Amino acid sequence: MSMSGLTLQKIDKIKDSAAVIKKRLEEEKDAKPLAYGSIKVSELAELLGGAAREPFFLGSGWKEVAGDGVDATDPLAVAQALETGARANTRVRAYGVVITLPKGASLVSAFDLGDPEHTQEILREMLEEYVRVLEKDSVVRFGNGGYEKAPIRGLKAWAVVHAASAGGDPHYHVHLIFSATAETIDGRKGQLDGDKLLGETARLADGSAKRIMAQRLEEMGFGIGLDGDVVGVDKEIIERASTARNSVQAIRTYLAAKGIHVSDKQAWAHWRQVAEGKPDKVLSKSLLESIGAARGEKLGGEAIEHAIDEALANPTRRAALREWLAKKYLVSDWRTFGDKARAEWKAYPRYDDVTKVVALMAMLPTPPTPASVEGLCARFADDEHRAELMEKVGADLRVLKGKRRWALTSQLVRERKIEEQTEKLIQKELSGLGVE
Repeated sequence: MSMSGLTLQKIDKIKDSAAVIKKRLEEEKDAKPLAYGSIKVSELAELLGGAAREPFFLGSGWKEVAGDGVDATDPLAVAQALETGARANTRVRAYGVVITLPKGASLVSAFDLGDPEHTQEILREMLEEYVRVLEKDSVVRFGNGGYEKAPIRGLKAWAVVHAASAGGDPHYHVHLIFSATAETIDGRKGQLDGDKLLGETARLADGSAKRIMAQRLEEMGFGIGLDGDVVGVDKEIIERASTARNSVQAIRTYLAAKGIHVSDKQAWAHWRQVAEGKPDKVLSKSLLESIGAARGEKLGGEAIEHAIDEALANPTRRAALREWLAKKYLVSDWRTFGDKARAEWKAYPRYDDVTKVVALMAMLPTPPTPASVEGLCARFADDEHRAELMEKVGADLRVLKGKRRWALTSQLVRERKIEEQTEKLIQKELSGLGVE
């Protein structure tokens, strides 16, 4: 599947969340004045109106713990509060994840829904479901060897919602940071089991959040296809509206001109390195500067996000923003943007949930484990019905189920054909050399 923000990102460890957030705040403070009139947002100058940061707390772990009264408008204070109660030798202080809507859903919201509160409600529900599953399935690990694992009482978490990327493109997403230290149901405190959290628990949370998103969008007449994006939204428009996707293509074009041909995955690795502020000796200085400009670094990415959030809250500014986006992405008539997507979803082939899971299994880069299959099942079935769906998938003739790995029959047949063809070619070459 594409890596252009169409799927939830895997949870990554944050070694020092306070420093990360402090750096962002400093960048925003220094760059804020530039958000009112620059080359990047010159046509948005009349729309951008200032910061609209509204972080909020969630997770039952905030009850009766230190940091309960921290200022919710100060992310740095929140990050420091998250560390309160952590063991001195805690290796990971906090975990972070960015939960996103597919780019197509963000575009539909920008052009069609009119009132951004609908989209924010969807994202908020996704976030609450994500945290609910993390709380339900996370454990604290004690001991060194035969580990004792105890269920947690709740997480301590902070989140903020944005409607745009740092480059100014529509991209609804939530920044979620939560403490790596949690309290168990029997009152002890310890560090979350990172292996379980970053594996099966994150997969279930990811799948459950996507299920909520698909259900809410379908209530409005839109649907998610097997590619993970909204059916009926022009793929070319999605590409034009993806700051990261355009940067990755620029990286591949630049390297190809120098006789270096890299895969899409390799180009994404370069882009992530640039986005994280790490040096890249392969790319030219001018290309690095253009990528930085596209990401809004000179303008303050956080300032752009907050300003667009505020603009969307104003009906007059929202209408002007919609017109500007239509011009930017070459949308001929934004008023029919959503109508087209609704019409195509009505005509879209309907598959049963087992077939959907099998199709998604075929897209995985590695053979699926039972845990990853359960994560895929979570996209279509809630806690009560997930085990039943997983059993149906395992019993399907298209799937071969093993204890550690599952496989698709079609993939094995294809691999056997390749092996047979390869063996025939080898035998032919050997015969030509007179070798039996």
